[in-house]
Amino acid sequence: MRINDIYLAYVSWGKAGKQRPILIVDYDDQTLTFYAITSKYHHKSKAMQAIRYPLVDWQGGKDWLSSLM
Repeated sequence: MRINDIYLAYVSWGKAGKQRPILIVDYDDQTLTFYAITSKYHHKSKAMQAIRYPLVDWQGGKDWLSSLM
């Protein structure tokens, strides 16, 4: 595992979750810090849009980093 690599991981929130790509920001033996990558943006609230940052030209589409994790 390396910083700035993209991995596929199960990301959970509460009792739900899903498999999604993540961008590794930092890690050590006990903690993994990452941003989830999502294609959801335009139908989200302004508050949720405010914590998403665009990825340009990743896999030919427009995706977003979510800083909510």
